[in-house]
Amino acid sequence: SLGARVLKVEATDPQGKPAHWFKQSVIVRDGHSQIKLPIAWTEKQGQWHVTATDLFTNQTTRTAVEVK
Repeated sequence: SLGARVLKVEATDPQGKPAHWFKQSVIVRDGHSQIKLPIAWTEKQGQWHVTATDLFTNQTTRTAVEVK
């Protein structure tokens, strides 16, 4: 069992600027969790990045999301 972890999740827009409206802490149980990234119709198109940092280990992972 992996137990529970807490992740800090943040997003940046295609220009690399932080999306200040999207910062959340997420509890991950047994290695699984879901988040919603509420992108408005008026947001910038392009490649956004979502970064998750484990608050216990400080390990970070990053993924890209294409907004069209």
